[in-house]
Amino acid sequence: MACAWLITRFIDAGATFVFADAAADRDDAVAFDMYDDGFRHQGGRCTFEVMQAAFGIDDRAVTHLAELVHDVDLKDDRYRAADAPTVELLVDGLRASFEDDQALLTQGI
Repeated sequence: MACAWLITRFIDAGATFVFADAAADRDDAVAFDMYDDGFRHQGGRCTFEVMQAAFGIDDRAVTHLAELVHDVDLKDDRYRAADAPTVELLVDGLRASFEDDQALLTQGI
C-alpha cells in the first residue's frame, strides 16, 4: 500500500495497479514487491526505501514514512519508529476487512 501511494504521489500520478503471480504475466507493467523482478527488497532495505532512492525522492516526510514502512515490513526495529506497532495493527485490520486486493489498496491508500 505504501509503495502504491509513493508511486501515485511522486512517480506516476496516473499509475494503475494490477495484481499478478509473476511480473511476466503483464508485458506492460513494472513489477514491485515481487520476488524475482522489478523493485523489491534489496540488502537491508524494504521496497519503499529502494523506490525512494531509485527515484531520488528527497522529502523529509517520505523518509519518515520509509522508516515506518521498513520497521513494519522487515520487523527488525532498525529505525525504532514509535508508530510502527499501531500502523501494523491498522494494516492487519484492513487486510482482515478486504479480501479483494484492489479494494484493500484503495482503502489503504
